[in-house]
Amino acid sequence: MQTFSKNERLCSLRLMQTLFKKGQTFYIFPFKVFFCLLDPNESLPADGLMHEKVEAMQLSDSLPIQQLSNLKQWLPHRAQLLITVSKRNFKRATDRNRIKRLVREGYRKNKEPLQQTLHTTGKFCLLSLAYTSRNILTFSELEHKIVVILRKIADAAEAAAISDTQ
Repeated sequence: MQTFSKNERLCSLRLMQTLFKKGQTFYIFPFKVFFCLLDPNESLPADGLMHEKVEAMQLSDSLPIQQLSNLKQWLPHRAQLLITVSKRNFKRATDRNRIKRLVREGYRKNKEPLQQTLHTTGKFCLLSLAYTSRNILTFSELEHKIVVILRKIADAAEAAAISDTQ
Protein backbone atom coordinates (compact mmCIF):
# COMPACT_ATOMS: atom_id res chain seq x y z
CA MET A 1 0.00 0.00 0.00
CA GLN A 2 1.39 3.40 -0.97
CA THR A 3 0.78 5.56 2.05
CA PHE A 4 3.04 7.46 4.40
CA SER A 5 1.24 7.70 7.71
CA LYS A 6 2.28 9.40 10.93
CA ASN A 7 3.29 5.99 12.30
CA GLU A 8 5.93 5.64 9.58
CA ARG A 9 7.65 8.87 10.63
CA LEU A 10 10.44 8.65 13.14
CA CYS A 11 9.27 10.98 15.92
CA SER A 12 10.43 9.22 19.08
CA LEU A 13 13.43 10.85 20.73
CA ARG A 14 14.46 7.49 22.15
CA LEU A 15 14.49 5.83 18.74
CA MET A 16 16.34 8.79 17.21
CA GLN A 17 19.03 8.46 19.87
CA THR A 18 19.27 4.73 19.16
CA LEU A 19 19.55 5.42 15.44
CA PHE A 20 22.41 7.88 15.81
CA LYS A 21 24.26 5.91 18.52
CA LYS A 22 23.97 2.36 17.16
CA GLY A 23 23.26 2.97 13.50
CA GLN A 24 25.38 2.69 10.40
CA THR A 25 25.95 5.44 7.88
CA PHE A 26 26.73 5.83 4.20
CA TYR A 27 26.56 8.60 1.63
CA ILE A 28 24.76 8.55 -1.70
CA PHE A 29 24.52 12.01 -3.23
CA PRO A 30 22.50 14.05 -2.20
CA PHE A 31 21.74 12.10 0.98
CA LYS A 32 23.71 11.17 4.05
CA VAL A 33 21.92 8.04 5.22
CA PHE A 34 21.78 6.77 8.80
CA PHE A 35 20.09 3.43 9.35
CA CYS A 36 19.78 0.99 12.21
CA LEU A 37 18.42 -2.54 11.89
CA LEU A 38 16.81 -3.76 15.11
CA ASP A 39 15.90 -7.23 16.29
CA PRO A 40 12.60 -7.57 18.18
CA ASN A 41 14.55 -8.91 21.19
CA GLU A 42 17.27 -6.27 21.15
CA SER A 43 17.60 -3.91 24.11
CA LEU A 44 17.42 -0.15 23.86
CA PRO A 45 19.11 2.25 26.28
CA ALA A 46 16.65 3.69 28.77
CA ASP A 47 18.26 7.11 29.20
CA GLY A 48 16.94 10.26 27.53
CA LEU A 49 13.39 9.00 27.21
CA MET A 50 10.58 11.51 26.85
CA HIS A 51 7.56 9.22 26.60
CA GLU A 52 5.15 9.44 29.58
CA LYS A 53 4.01 5.82 29.69
CA VAL A 54 7.52 4.45 29.72
CA GLU A 55 8.81 7.07 32.18
CA ALA A 56 6.25 5.82 34.66
CA MET A 57 7.71 2.30 34.44
CA GLN A 58 10.87 3.05 36.52
CA LEU A 59 13.35 2.05 33.88
CA SER A 60 16.53 0.11 34.52
CA ASP A 61 19.65 0.63 32.37
CA SER A 62 18.08 -1.10 29.38
CA LEU A 63 14.85 -2.83 28.46
CA PRO A 64 14.05 -5.25 25.68
CA ILE A 65 12.05 -3.55 22.97
CA GLN A 66 9.20 -6.03 23.47
CA GLN A 67 8.66 -4.79 27.03
CA LEU A 68 7.96 -1.34 25.61
CA SER A 69 4.32 -2.00 24.74
CA ASN A 70 4.97 -4.85 22.31
CA LEU A 71 6.74 -2.82 19.58
CA LYS A 72 3.40 -1.67 18.17
CA GLN A 73 3.64 1.68 19.87
CA TRP A 74 7.30 2.25 19.01
CA LEU A 75 7.47 0.62 15.60
CA PRO A 76 3.99 -0.03 14.21
CA HIS A 77 5.58 -0.33 10.76
CA ARG A 78 8.74 -2.26 9.95
CA ALA A 79 10.53 0.95 8.95
CA GLN A 80 10.38 4.50 10.25
CA LEU A 81 11.81 7.47 8.37
CA LEU A 82 13.31 10.79 9.47
CA ILE A 83 13.95 13.45 6.80
CA THR A 84 16.20 16.43 7.48
CA VAL A 85 17.08 19.42 5.30
CA SER A 86 19.67 21.91 6.52
CA LYS A 87 18.60 25.47 7.16
CA ARG A 88 22.16 26.50 6.34
CA ASN A 89 21.76 25.28 2.76
CA PHE A 90 18.15 26.40 2.25
CA LYS A 91 17.21 29.62 4.01
CA ARG A 92 13.58 29.59 2.89
CA ALA A 93 11.24 27.22 4.64
CA THR A 94 9.32 26.72 1.40
CA ASP A 95 12.44 25.22 -0.23
CA ARG A 96 13.07 22.93 2.74
CA ASN A 97 9.44 21.82 2.77
CA ARG A 98 9.48 21.16 -0.98
CA ILE A 99 12.53 18.91 -0.66
CA LYS A 100 10.97 17.02 2.26
CA ARG A 101 7.76 16.60 0.27
CA LEU A 102 9.67 15.22 -2.73
CA VAL A 103 11.66 12.82 -0.53
CA ARG A 104 8.51 11.62 1.25
CA GLU A 105 6.83 10.97 -2.09
CA GLY A 106 9.84 9.08 -3.43
CA TYR A 107 9.97 6.95 -0.28
CA ARG A 108 6.20 6.35 -0.30
CA LYS A 109 6.24 5.10 -3.89
CA ASN A 110 9.28 2.83 -3.47
CA LYS A 111 9.21 1.49 0.09
CA GLU A 112 7.44 -1.80 -0.62
CA PRO A 113 10.52 -3.97 -1.43
CA LEU A 114 12.25 -2.78 1.76
CA GLN A 115 9.14 -3.48 3.84
CA GLN A 116 8.82 -6.99 2.38
CA THR A 117 12.49 -7.72 3.09
CA LEU A 118 12.16 -6.46 6.67
CA HIS A 119 9.04 -8.57 7.15
CA THR A 120 10.69 -11.77 5.88
CA THR A 121 13.86 -11.19 7.94
CA GLY A 122 11.95 -10.16 11.08
CA LYS A 123 13.95 -6.94 11.41
CA PHE A 124 12.89 -3.37 12.13
CA CYS A 125 14.60 -0.39 10.49
CA LEU A 126 15.15 3.17 11.66
CA LEU A 127 16.13 5.37 8.73
CA SER A 128 17.29 8.97 8.45
CA LEU A 129 17.83 10.78 5.16
CA ALA A 130 19.79 14.03 5.53
CA TYR A 131 19.65 16.09 2.35
CA THR A 132 23.12 17.59 1.80
CA SER A 133 23.01 19.18 -1.66
CA ARG A 134 22.78 22.94 -2.04
CA ASN A 135 20.46 22.61 -5.05
CA ILE A 136 16.95 21.24 -5.36
CA LEU A 137 17.14 18.14 -7.56
CA THR A 138 14.27 16.98 -9.74
CA PHE A 139 11.86 14.37 -8.46
CA SER A 140 13.11 11.72 -10.90
CA GLU A 141 16.71 12.19 -9.69
CA LEU A 142 15.66 12.03 -6.04
CA GLU A 143 13.46 9.01 -6.64
CA HIS A 144 16.31 7.12 -8.34
CA LYS A 145 18.64 7.84 -5.39
CA ILE A 146 15.98 6.77 -2.88
CA VAL A 147 15.49 3.47 -4.75
CA VAL A 148 19.26 2.85 -4.57
CA ILE A 149 19.29 3.66 -0.84
CA LEU A 150 16.33 1.40 -0.03
CA ARG A 151 17.86 -1.46 -2.05
CA LYS A 152 21.14 -1.09 -0.15
CA ILE A 153 19.35 -1.17 3.21
CA ALA A 154 17.31 -4.21 2.14
CA ASP A 155 20.54 -5.99 1.20
CA ALA A 156 22.02 -5.10 4.60
CA ALA A 157 18.91 -6.50 6.33
CA GLU A 158 19.22 -9.77 4.40
CA ALA A 159 22.92 -10.00 5.27
CA ALA A 160 22.17 -9.33 8.94
CA ALA A 161 19.46 -12.02 8.96
CA ILE A 162 21.86 -14.55 7.41
CA SER A 163 24.59 -13.73 9.94
CA ASP A 164 22.07 -14.02 12.80
CA THR A 165 21.10 -17.55 11.75
CA GLN A 166 24.72 -18.77 11.67
